[in-house]
Amino acid sequence: MNAVVKDKPEKGLSFQDVPMPTMQDDGVLMKVKAATICGTDVGIYNWIESLRQWITPPVIIGHEFAGEVVEVGKKVKQLQPGDIISVESRIACGECYQCKTGAKHLCSNLKIIGIHTNGGFAQYAVVPKESTWKLGTGFPIETACLMDALGLAVHAALNEDVCGDTVVIFGSGPTGILAGCAAKAGGAKMVIMVGATQYRLDLAKKMGADHVVNINSTDPKEAITEITKGEGVDLVLEMSGAQQAINVALDVLNKGGRFVAFGIPRKPVVIDWTNELIMKGVKIQAIIGRKIFHTWYKATALLNTGKIDPKPIITHTMKLSEYERAFDMLKSREKNCGKIMFEVD
Repeated sequence: MNAVVKDKPEKGLSFQDVPMPTMQDDGVLMKVKAATICGTDVGIYNWIESLRQWITPPVIIGHEFAGEVVEVGKKVKQLQPGDIISVESRIACGECYQCKTGAKHLCSNLKIIGIHTNGGFAQYAVVPKESTWKLGTGFPIETACLMDALGLAVHAALNEDVCGDTVVIFGSGPTGILAGCAAKAGGAKMVIMVGATQYRLDLAKKMGADHVVNINSTDPKEAITEITKGEGVDLVLEMSGAQQAINVALDVLNKGGRFVAFGIPRKPVVIDWTNELIMKGVKIQAIIGRKIFHTWYKATALLNTGKIDPKPIITHTMKLSEYERAFDMLKSREKNCGKIMFEVD
């Protein structure tokens, strides 16, 4: 079968003909129908320092994917051939303290599909039964492959009640845009998107953001102050990890406001701990992964009730064999794209 493989501990990927995956008693063999590229995949392509410790090439990458069940192991009872499934990429051990107390997304022995084990940038994949999420007949495959990214967005935006809140999102990548959709679906009074790529800011506006701010042409603090008439914001979703964005975010956050940390900084961040956090009574929530499977139920409900339509985030569709062109677009400075989806033959 064809697959996109991280075959060497260096920059780049390769398109290879690899053996079919080995079936397991608790496994599900699926025909991958669609997969989308995540920023982590771009980091794997570029072989960035922070990811090297997790990956031992060769490995098939890709953790945002969906498809049709072909075969199930003898221990699998809840699925059958023909079912449409999406995949939770985080494999929990089920035995550590975090798993036993309902926090599988924080598992101490966590493995991630497409990083520690073979992923979904391939024609077929075998995934653990515990990682599958069954979707209804006729569920759009392009939505199914977005469940991983949408889950991150829903976890970030709706971990607590946002109804009536003014929300600002720093970082206009696909997950940030989807987080804006989730916040609006949760009843946010206003969503402000701050980013550096006009294409993606326009996409955010199209998908429901009330205001967008391009940091290349506008001072974000001044813009947010003007938009909110000096009242500031109730919730910050920091999706960029950039020092400057974090500083501005804390400046515009109201006393008693909430700061959701999602973006991963490339180096240690310096903040005014006393004045920006303690004296303002800021509540900080770090986001990693999705709550397994609480977030999935929440995201599916938002989809089934029509409160969120994530499909417009997919702006380009390509074949697996076109992976180089897809990654080139995502690595470019302009980033004139949203999510890129692979249609898998």
